[in-house]
Amino acid sequence: MAINISKGVSASISGLAGIGHILIAIGFISLLLSFRKACE
Repeated sequence: MAINISKGVSASISGLAGIGHILIAIGFISLLLSFRKACE
């Protein structure tokens, strides 16, 4: 069963997913930097 969604909705879902991945990457990098600072 295929669900048809508009191009605008598809683009907004892709945009939100991209922003989410960027935020996760920033959080992971800041976590690693905090571990590095704690080990010094």
